[in-house]
Amino acid sequence: MDTKNSEQNSIYITLTLLIQAAVALGLIVFILRRDWENTFLTVLVLGLTLVPTFLLRRYRVYIPPEFQLVSAIFIFLSLFLGSAADFYYHFWWWDFILHIGSGFLLGIVGFLVLFLLNQTERLPEGMRPAFLCFFGLTFAVFLGVM
Repeated sequence: MDTKNSEQNSIYITLTLLIQAAVALGLIVFILRRDWENTFLTVLVLGLTLVPTFLLRRYRVYIPPEFQLVSAIFIFLSLFLGSAADFYYHFWWWDFILHIGSGFLLGIVGFLVLFLLNQTERLPEGMRPAFLCFFGLTFAVFLGVM
């Protein structure tokens, strides 16, 4: 069972690295074209996909590989394809789909924050599931507003 988990994690990490490589290739293209706005945007995308690695190395906060992949895909779709490749202008439904995806992603972030806090002694034991759901939802709405 542990071998299956490590194989799945390795697939998630490999896919995340492929997304990062595609973004790096796009960065080179934008630099060669002297498209500085998209160069900046692509550097931002690349930086955001590296945040989980930074959190692990700097603060020893483990982000599950599944979430890393989902967030890298979302960042790639919204910032890189949406803005840098002008998908927002070419496809009327692009923004709609990404807004739905961002709601799910931010909800997962809320539950991930609770999960990480639950690993420490900062939360009281025996919190009710209704409170956890409420916190996840309100945290996601807060992040969406920000």
